[in-house]
Formats: sequence, C-alpha cells, structure tokens
Amino acid sequence: MNIYRYGEKYAQRLKRRREASIRMVRAFIRLAEIVIGGGGVVAYEWPKSSEGWFIPELLDFITRNGLLEATCSGCDFGMVDDDGVPFRKDWRIVTNHQRLATNIASRSCKHEHSFRHSPVQGKYTEGTAYYPMELCEC
Repeated sequence: MNIYRYGEKYAQRLKRRREASIRMVRAFIRLAEIVIGGGGVVAYEWPKSSEGWFIPELLDFITRNGLLEATCSGCDFGMVDDDGVPFRKDWRIVTNHQRLATNIASRSCKHEHSFRHSPVQGKYTEGTAYYPMELCEC
C-alpha cells in the first residue's frame, strides 16, 4: 500500500531496507549456529505478519535447528493507547528454549473475537516497536 501511496522513491528506500534486514538475518543465523553448537539458547522475533519470516535462509535455519514457535499479543502485555484501549500487536518468536516458548505462547489475545482493539498506526506505531516490560520479564 505504501508503495502505491508514495511511489518509486519509497519503493527504492524499502528495497534498501529489506536488503539490510536480510544481511542482519544472515548475521544472526551465523552467530546463532555457533551459540546452538555450544549448547546455548537463541531466540528470534519479528511481528507475526512480517514478510521476513519467508526469507529462505531463515526458514531453513528454523527447520534445521528444530526451533519452537510461539506467538503472543501486545494486548496481553498491557499495551494500550492513550485512552486505555488495548493494541493487538502480535509477535512471533522462534527459539530453542522450551520454557521461553511455553511462557510466550500463553500470552495470546484473550479478548472476544468481536473486540475492537486500537489500531497500531500514526503516533502509536513507533512506540509499539519496543517490547513492553511484561514481555521482557516473560
């Protein structure tokens, strides 16, 4: 939608940002392979709907290492707008740590399907890029 709205200049900037993101994913994978090989714990997070989850190298890494998947929702961690209306920002986390995956998976949206969450847009977008303290503690 943004490419349609903002045109070719935006498309080029988005392409550069995606290329940089892929480089970071590849760097994470190289380091994570070393950590896993040494018996350590890794976790990788992105918004649940991110197209980055379809990067072939990341999919291969997740499969090859049998990582566990967990999703959670910002509304279950107390993320709200200025009026106290919860945000429904969903994260997906893959990890080789069973307890982390279990704890995260228990924190999905508990609202009824018809509940109207506050949209993550405008002045709220940047603030939702940070983890709520409850998620960090989880």
